[in-house]
Amino acid sequence: MAIILGTVREHRVGAAAWIIGGAASMLFMGLALHEEMASFPGGPQALAASVTPAAEAMRVLRWPAEHLETLGGYLTFHNVMLVSGFLALYAALQGARLVRGPEERHSSEDVLATGWSRTAYLRDRSLGFVAVLAAVTLGVALGIAWAMAASDAADLPGSLVTMASVGLGALVAFSLGVLVSQLVRTSRAARGISALVLVAMYLANNAVDADDPLGWIRYATPFHWVNQSRALVPGYAADVGAMVALLLVAIALLGLAAVAFRLRDYGAGLWSRQTAARVTPSRPVTVQHWWLRTAWLASLREHRLGLAAWIVASAAFAALMMLLQPAAIDVFEQFSYYLGMVGGTGSTPEAMYATFITDVIAPIVAAFVITQAAGWIADLEQGRVETLLSAPLSWTRLVWERLVAVGVGVAAWGNHGWEAKLPPAASMAARAPAVAPIPLSTTLRAISPDLITLTQSTRSAATKE
Repeated sequence: MAIILGTVREHRVGAAAWIIGGAASMLFMGLALHEEMASFPGGPQALAASVTPAAEAMRVLRWPAEHLETLGGYLTFHNVMLVSGFLALYAALQGARLVRGPEERHSSEDVLATGWSRTAYLRDRSLGFVAVLAAVTLGVALGIAWAMAASDAADLPGSLVTMASVGLGALVAFSLGVLVSQLVRTSRAARGISALVLVAMYLANNAVDADDPLGWIRYATPFHWVNQSRALVPGYAADVGAMVALLLVAIALLGLAAVAFRLRDYGAGLWSRQTAARVTPSRPVTVQHWWLRTAWLASLREHRLGLAAWIVASAAFAALMMLLQPAAIDVFEQFSYYLGMVGGTGSTPEAMYATFITDVIAPIVAAFVITQAAGWIADLEQGRVETLLSAPLSWTRLVWERLVAVGVGVAAWGNHGWEAKLPPAASMAARAPAVAPIPLSTTLRAISPDLITLTQSTRSAATKE
């Protein structure tokens, strides 16, 4: 019970943010939609007809869009779909660090030393997060019910059923993160892989139709089964079979994770590669590999798997947005007021759409940098920085080399993402001057939080000394 309560306490801030933010967004959007439907020329039917082209053009971000003339259908499409994706992503990231996090901080060693088995430890930690996920699901569901009631369309059972299905989908994502964390060596790599797989499943479920040759992919994603219980949409109700299937898949993934946790070595991954030591007595060597001779190359090598996941995900996202460009431009030309909603800058719809994508990618770059800075702070708190400083390596050089490492990483995946976004017909001479400043400016903006973080950590270390 202590481990369960400790896990709940560990996630209390995140749970509170999800409950308050989710319920508030549902309430405000519900009231705004109710007012818009009442005042729109032609009524809800005309509003749905005007929104449908945009929904179809951007279907890869959220789909399906059904019965947009009703408050429940529009709220499900506009808010619940995004909550389903983001809550699943959040759960997967938390699952990736559920066991790996305490293991890297060496806090789980004290629990296992008392005789508590690995299976029991994973079980209790999972139950703690399930309690957190249930609280988040209930809180957002009550927010939806409040929004529906305030808009004269009260549907408490439908709100609870809809969010229960979303919560089960997030539980599957959480179990996937836990399983992936047992296969690789670090929580950072597990988070990158889990996020990549989950985003790919989300996009595939939205982009593929049932009658497509690859339509079977939808059935392999949890989001397809989550959508079967959109009880706020007319014609849908609780699909007990789909909800039970999600629960069974989550239990199966957690069972596989428990088996992998028992089989692997502590501090290692199940698929860790064993390398044989090579003896070279002919000449002395300073380090084992040339890329370990500097801190920034060693950092890039250590996080190469996570960086590769970031590159693939950002390139796929950028390419996907460019594939949507023709349909989006058609919508902009038919409904000019959508240009104001996009918020981009430029003289043409194409330029505004491109700058809009830039604005979307910038927070993703910042998230990448924040994860790197968080890893550096963990190195400082867990005593790994002292090993680097004993090389010897000065604080100043360590700070600058880590900034170089994150700059190279951001530039690498930023360039890959923007190269994927460019139209194939563009010439090299035409695209080079337009694209080159984008990763550079994004890198400079993203590194600025690192300067603050590293300065604070340096001061903290100097104070401790």
